[in-house]
Amino acid sequence: MSDLRSARSAVVFQKVSDCWKIAVCFSARPFWVEGGYEMAQERKIYITEKDLERLERLVEATDKRGKLGEHLERLMDELDRCEIVEPQEVPADVITMNSKVLLKDLATEKEAEWTLVFPGKADIAQNRISILAPAGIAMIGLCVGDVVTWPTQDGEKRLKVEALLYQPEAAGDYHL
Repeated sequence: MSDLRSARSAVVFQKVSDCWKIAVCFSARPFWVEGGYEMAQERKIYITEKDLERLERLVEATDKRGKLGEHLERLMDELDRCEIVEPQEVPADVITMNSKVLLKDLATEKEAEWTLVFPGKADIAQNRISILAPAGIAMIGLCVGDVVTWPTQDGEKRLKVEALLYQPEAAGDYHL
């Protein structure tokens, strides 16, 4: 049973405002949540054609170098099931590429602003996280109020999306 608890293909998040839990995963495997094992449910991810093309090229280039790790396979799974929309159709409360969000660490109550970026612009010192990082993959498609949990070297981290400070699509910045 321990293999189910450590299923790496799952990211669990909780919709706080509706008082229900949902799991995001990249396969139909059972996973551990408080209270027992559950089957995963998938969230809808909206993406523009431009961002999808850029992300697919990025994954392909990484794969050609032989560096396609498990977390990149998860990103590919996410891209396979995303809904392609015009930039104007992206819901304003959804984290997309180049979105700036306010995240709250539920263990420490500390808040930090993070921007989800392509790898060339990633800089942890400036709170810019790459979409290729496990945390970046977990963030894409989340909404204000969602809580995401993912494993770290120090155990699990639970962060709540407190606010979406900037989203290119909502701001009309379709060139990013």
